[in-house]
Amino acid sequence: MAAKMHKMFIGGKWVDAADGKTFEDMNPYTREVYAHLSAAKREDAKRAIEAAQAAFPRWAATPPSANAKSSSRQRTSWRDGRMNWSER
Repeated sequence: MAAKMHKMFIGGKWVDAADGKTFEDMNPYTREVYAHLSAAKREDAKRAIEAAQAAFPRWAATPPSANAKSSSRQRTSWRDGRMNWSER
């Protein structure tokens, strides 16, 4: 099984680490590389925080029922594989 590359979800997009570095996630039983993950650093955390701060006013102005519906749709899409994982 080929190892998959997983990006970070920041600002509504799947992105690589700012420096492009990754690390391997190993299956502890088989010792095979299961995935390659973006190796987030301080700059990446800063990008995520800035994206969250930018999104907060709109999110805070949205009624809780609408936020709950949106979160539920996202979870269902991710769980059922309808999200475009090729962008990761």
